[in-house]
Parts: sequence; C-alpha cells; structure tokens
Amino acid sequence: MAAPGNMRSAIVTAAVMIAGSLAWIAGISLSGLEDSRGFFGAGPLIADANLILEVFLVAGITYGFLLARRGNIEAHQINQTTWVVLNIGLIVLVMAGSMQDVKIAKAGA
Repeated sequence: MAAPGNMRSAIVTAAVMIAGSLAWIAGISLSGLEDSRGFFGAGPLIADANLILEVFLVAGITYGFLLARRGNIEAHQINQTTWVVLNIGLIVLVMAGSMQDVKIAKAGA
C-alpha cells in the first residue's frame, strides 16, 4: 500500500500534467495557430503537438504496464487513469475538432 503522501503527490503530479498538456493544445487552438506550420515539417502545428503527446502517452501506458507487473497496483491505477484522461482530452480537443469541417457525401450518389 502506498503512503498517503506519495499517493497525493502522484495525483497532484498527474493533474498538473494533464492540465498543462490540455492547456497547451487549447492555447494553440484558441490563438488560431492550429493550421500554422508545425516544427516537424510541413504538417500543421496542432498535429505536431498531438504527436508529441501521443508518444508520451504510449510511453506512460508502457510504464504503467511495468508498474502492474511489479505488483504496484496503486501506482499503476493512478498512472493508467492519468493517461486515459489525457487521451480523452486529446480526442475532444484535437481529433473531434479536426472533424468539424468534414462533410459526409451521400452513399450511392
């Protein structure tokens, strides 16, 4: 069982990481820079930011797997919850936002 102070520290760290990441994405969107040139090449800035956060997400989920294998279930629970919440935020802010201009053609037309 994790000490209450360690658990609280992990939760606060997770909340700050999620808030900072989503604030970065929201800041790009709200400032109108999502379609500006990204720093990895010709793609848009919002795609590059999303790519960076998704790479961290995969690394974090992999680390959570290792925590579970070592038997540290409390840390695993906080870790995995953090990454799932971040992924939901990315889906809402980036992926769903990119679908707003999509028009579906009628089937068979």
